[in-house]
Amino acid sequence: MRAHRQRLIEAGLRRLEVHARPADAQLIRHLARSLARDDREGARLRKALEALVPDRKGPSFKEWQASADDSDEE
Repeated sequence: MRAHRQRLIEAGLRRLEVHARPADAQLIRHLARSLARDDREGARLRKALEALVPDRKGPSFKEWQASADDSDEE
């Protein structure tokens, strides 16, 4: 297992674990394989997904905690 993970790192890939509904599992596997190839198809797919899926990055834990502390002082 360690050798497999090392080969992934050397190939510039990262192992991910995601939670998905059973109906979506095969689609997610297919997307991951397509994106991992990093070819023209992968680039088109990446661009389309970036346009469709909003970046929902919220505040960090520290930012969230600070905002909660600020509201407590009021």
